[in-house]
Amino acid sequence: MQINYDKNTSIIERILIYLDYKGITKYKFCKVIGVSRGFLDKSREISTDKYANILAQYPEINSEWLLTGKGSMVISEKYEDSVTLNESKSAYNKTKKLPLIPLHSVAEIGKKEVSVMSANVEGYYVVPEFNEADFLVRISGDSMMPTYAHGDIAACKRMKEAGILIWGRHYILQTTEQGTLCKRIYPHEKNKNIVILKSDFAEKYPPIEMPKSDITDLFIVMGLIRKE
Repeated sequence: MQINYDKNTSIIERILIYLDYKGITKYKFCKVIGVSRGFLDKSREISTDKYANILAQYPEINSEWLLTGKGSMVISEKYEDSVTLNESKSAYNKTKKLPLIPLHSVAEIGKKEVSVMSANVEGYYVVPEFNEADFLVRISGDSMMPTYAHGDIAACKRMKEAGILIWGRHYILQTTEQGTLCKRIYPHEKNKNIVILKSDFAEKYPPIEMPKSDITDLFIVMGLIRKE
């Protein structure tokens, strides 16, 4: 078994992932660490003093994860056993068991909290590298090849604030017209209310223009598990 992290994220992008998980606005974060409002609007190098200040103001952030993307996002001393996703009280649980579901079952995930009907769960798995994830999903089709092959397992986390999007990252989307999709998301050049969905197998699958209002649920792909 091979576990792949998404190593292409910058420190700024990892900060945005943390803020989305905690429900912290970009404005509040910038105010707390004493930077301008536009600090998080584009990828940039972060000076040592700002890096240290972020860790001082938000000590639960794992410094190695913030710097390299490796390891768990937060440091937690409290761990609780979990049998099903609904029973998990902590998203950072060393024994957290993530449900593995087929791609089509993403549509049945609850809106108020991430829950999965037991009939659709293929199994529960402990994957410490993805303690931050909400569930595992089995990829189907070839639209995201060569990055994701049919049968690969993606670790996914719900985006609590749809406004915090990392352009170019892989997402699982639930849409009103086209059902469940796995795509990269990019901004539209002229219309901020439209996004461009792109497949990695671009020769076969052309880009899709989609109104943001057609996206009913959104999950970021944190990485994948592939059987050799």
